[in-house]
Amino acid sequence: MVRNRGGMRGMRASSPFLEKVLYWVDISCAPKAIYTSCLPWTGTVPDTSPESLDFLAPDVHLAIPPTQTAVGSFDSLCDQNRACEDFLRFFRCLHELEKAALGCPGTVSRSSPASRVRRFTPGAPLHSILTMLPDYDHGIRDIRFIDEYTCMSCLFFLAVALYDSYRNSTNFDRYLDWLDMEVQRLSPSTKPSITSVLWIFLNNGGYPQGEAGDAGERCWVVSRMVRIAKRLEWKRQGTIWDRLRQVLINFIFAQQECALGSDSVDEEAFIARQQRRRQSNEYFWDEDEMRVELLGSQPSSVLTPYPQLQTTTVA
Repeated sequence: MVRNRGGMRGMRASSPFLEKVLYWVDISCAPKAIYTSCLPWTGTVPDTSPESLDFLAPDVHLAIPPTQTAVGSFDSLCDQNRACEDFLRFFRCLHELEKAALGCPGTVSRSSPASRVRRFTPGAPLHSILTMLPDYDHGIRDIRFIDEYTCMSCLFFLAVALYDSYRNSTNFDRYLDWLDMEVQRLSPSTKPSITSVLWIFLNNGGYPQGEAGDAGERCWVVSRMVRIAKRLEWKRQGTIWDRLRQVLINFIFAQQECALGSDSVDEEAFIARQQRRRQSNEYFWDEDEMRVELLGSQPSSVLTPYPQLQTTTVA
């Protein structure tokens, strides 16, 4: 059905509401109900990826180990391996962009420290919603994990928005200001559900209301990332899933703590930048181990190197 409508890109143009519902259902699905690495982006066969997402590399050639070919078709295995590589590359690229932002010297603003409000710190509404899921389902597993998938999706929406902010030298604080305002509108006195927060993202493709947005690329890639992440749900008693969530949270927290890409840098943020630059540059996971966890077998080899990310200088 989706392919006949021109893929999710065509769905965005012809039926935006149905597009949102499909993404919501896709995010809520259990891993065993998922048979491909992503929803179709176009109506063509073979499908193509959005060209605007520079951390995707559809032209990279992969060497699939012969032992894997009996598990599924060659095209399906290539698709799974490519999705895994794109997933890992997104984190690698975002990590490099964060390092570039931390390396920017910046200058301390002499304006009032109250001029910049940090929306994602312990105790702030956004931080509480995305880091402490309530047990209102009383431990019912299916409901609990729908909340987990939904929360992971919200974190990926934030991570992709942060990636674009670093790449385009825009102020991510304004994005969080918008999201915080929308959350307050949902429920001024109580903490809204994580599902209602997801719908804030879905309503305009992950962009603030009033902005032009895109042709659906951001929603599509978040859906794809979450499909891949679901493979980690029960690996090592859930510790890898928890680690992935914490890595996403840390990206947002680092931007807030260090005012990366912000219009003004107060003394506290300036000191935080210096401290982070002095910390160990050890990467947050071993990529070869992650490939094994994601693919469940011997990973492929990348024959064509991924293009190098060109980082830009941000304040």
